Amino acid sequence: MKLSLPIFALLLNAVAGQQLAFPGAEGLGRYAKGGRTGSVYKVTNLNDSGTGSLRDAVSQSNRIVVFTVGGVINISSRIVVKSGVYIAGQTAPGGPELTNSQGITVYGDGWSWSDANDSIVRYIRIRMGKGGTSGKDAITIASGARMIFDHVSVSWGRDETFSISGDAEDVTVQNSIIAQGLETHSCGGLMQTDGGISLFRNLYIDNKTRNPKVKGVNDFQNNDNFYDSNRNGALDGSALCEKDTCYSSIDFQASPYNYAAPSKLYTATEAVPVVLNSAGATFPSRDAVDAALVDQVRSYGTKGALISDEASVGGPGTISGGTSPTDTDGDGIPDAWESANGLNPNDKSDGMAIASNGYTNLENYVNSLVS
Repeated sequence: MKLSLPIFALLLNAVAGQQLAFPGAEGLGRYAKGGRTGSVYKVTNLNDSGTGSLRDAVSQSNRIVVFTVGGVINISSRIVVKSGVYIAGQTAPGGPELTNSQGITVYGDGWSWSDANDSIVRYIRIRMGKGGTSGKDAITIASGARMIFDHVSVSWGRDETFSISGDAEDVTVQNSIIAQGLETHSCGGLMQTDGGISLFRNLYIDNKTRNPKVKGVNDFQNNDNFYDSNRNGALDGSALCEKDTCYSSIDFQASPYNYAAPSKLYTATEAVPVVLNSAGATFPSRDAVDAALVDQVRSYGTKGALISDEASVGGPGTISGGTSPTDTDGDGIPDAWESANGLNPNDKSDGMAIASNGYTNLENYVNSLVS
């Protein structure tokens, strides 16, 4: 089993006064705007395409996407995301009342966020699979700026699983799982842009290589890699290499670059429980795929393997859904939350109104679900 827990920062000086994508957003992508100045779009079915589908939701710019359904969305071709879209997967199937739901899984092919400036993506599972487009990644970003992926579970890529390259800049991936790239390639992903990538508290697991493969100017902090060759359930294997003999071609700086770190840095031993308890699409609860991956890590080598077909681990499984809470005015905010927070359940316009904290009322609702 290979386990990589990247917690490294590439962060430019903060620009005072900018609005965080959501409370807890960190790294270079922390100022992504999402659909803050646009409109709400409700995903009302699990169809591959058409009105009310997730594909339709992300096909136009400047939207906050909420869900009134939970379950598996089977797709037959890649999804291309436009700019300025906040995918609020934490709303599936519509609210905190449905605590037994496991949210949304998208299965069957990959996604492209190339040129999708100001993207916010939270609490969603993207599982490509053997039937996906040959030679493609589960998630690709080749260009664009200001994107943040938070609590996203990505797996079963046919080329890379999550790759950021080309002219992409100011991208954060935090609190996420990148897993089980399919053989014979089986790669976690490339991170090869000089535009800036922040990877905080992510779990890379069951990828043969590239966990991740990074090029460019990067600041590695608390980048912990464990490889236990004897697979005996304890971290007692020998070191793969020591000191600078493994990195002889790197030009080490005499002093660190002036990049800010995440809000908290962890020791190697501290990082393990933090990541295992929180990484991936954990709200309302983990699905069977992520639960099995975390169980592998906790076995310290006695479980886990590279795979060539997701069927060998049960595929995406069954994701429980439910009925969304009442939203009379259709602004994406349940009536009960509006009434409790001084809004009008019969006035759709207040959903996208900017509150005193700089977020729309809709953002305050969706962010409150996972605060």
